[in-house]
Amino acid sequence: MASDDPLVRLMVLCRRQNWSLRKYELALRRYYSRNMHAVSLSTIRSWIRWHVKDVRWERRKERQAKHECAQRKLQQAIARGTVKKPSRCEHCQKRTIKRELHGHHRDYRYPLRASWLCPSCHVKAHGKRAMKRAALRARRREVGKRFHKTEEKLRQRRKTGDISRRRYYKLRREALSKFWTVMAGEKA
Repeated sequence: MASDDPLVRLMVLCRRQNWSLRKYELALRRYYSRNMHAVSLSTIRSWIRWHVKDVRWERRKERQAKHECAQRKLQQAIARGTVKKPSRCEHCQKRTIKRELHGHHRDYRYPLRASWLCPSCHVKAHGKRAMKRAALRARRREVGKRFHKTEEKLRQRRKTGDISRRRYYKLRREALSKFWTVMAGEKA
């Protein structure tokens, strides 16, 4: 495609603005109603969607690289003794084991400026989304433990000859289905 092609100009604009597909779908339809080409609209849409996703992926990778670099520099400074790790959380002042404290960066440009937080305060520092994620993980662990206890009891009953093999697998399937309904957020 030529650089003076309106579609290419539209692509460049969309990539710069990081627009969602809905914003420029109308412009694409206008362009293709005037210029009928062999390429279908769905093909062009998927192509643009891929480019937008690619830009977002690049930005995410850059943020992740900055984060990892700051963490690595902080760990090296601790190992050298340049930075001292406190024994208390800076937010709640709870006394914890040093290895359990997390270095929280507000700005990755300054890797040695980290506030030392306990795991719960660190999750809170990252916001509501991180708190929801942490709560979900805790719930998964709890439900998983319950499922494994139930499974272990069934195994014991099977070993002692209390239940048949067929009954064991049926009860295990029921326990597993309850596990997945709870994991899906439904009440079992």
